[in-house]
Amino acid sequence: MDLKINEKAAIAQKQFMDKCAKLVEGVKGEWQLEACSEHCAAEYGKLYGRFGTNPLLAVKGGKKAPRYLLDRQEVWVIYKPPLWQMGANPVRWEQNVYKLVSETSSLAEAQRKMLEENKASIIQEWHGLTVGLKWIVPTTGDPYHRPVKDWGFVQRLDLETDGPIITAKTWRAQRMLQVQLKEHIFSKAYLCLVHGKVENRLQCVVNRYAELGGTEGTQIMVKHDALNDPFFGKSRSGWWKHR
Repeated sequence: MDLKINEKAAIAQKQFMDKCAKLVEGVKGEWQLEACSEHCAAEYGKLYGRFGTNPLLAVKGGKKAPRYLLDRQEVWVIYKPPLWQMGANPVRWEQNVYKLVSETSSLAEAQRKMLEENKASIIQEWHGLTVGLKWIVPTTGDPYHRPVKDWGFVQRLDLETDGPIITAKTWRAQRMLQVQLKEHIFSKAYLCLVHGKVENRLQCVVNRYAELGGTEGTQIMVKHDALNDPFFGKSRSGWWKHR
């Protein structure tokens, strides 16, 4: 049965709360709450993904392939679809690209494998896979012809955001773009698409949120109510005073 995205999200939410309810039942003292919260954050990650993207992967066929909008002498302009990350570091990108190449027999197969992954992929790895890596370190012998940093990327877009990103082919172009961006010589604009009718008036949405997980790398924010927060009852009863 082909479920809609809201149905899949509802099922994932119930699974998350059911698993966390069993974990919370085992808590006998306040000193166990933080460890239990870490376990709940891990369960959230399994169901939703680190940024809550797993249900989004089912929207309109899941991830879309990045594409090249412009290919100039010293820059590319790449369209980044939603659900593509811009993170990690060149060492990890290179390792993943070579691993993907070793596991597939063609570029088309490697790209298809990235698109079929049930997680958010990294666009730098798609770029390195598509155009290769030899251009990153020039072999001209010119001491002024320096290699680009971070594979030429000079800007970032959030995971859920789609739009154009500029990637430099040369150190000179990358440096000029970085200076222009810093000095606001060119700027970015965002367009938000919403569903439904938005009235032309000031509105305020008031909600309370609480954290799951105790460290910066694992912390998840959930709506602080009985439907979304597995520790809502403990907090209301005074068990978790500092939350």
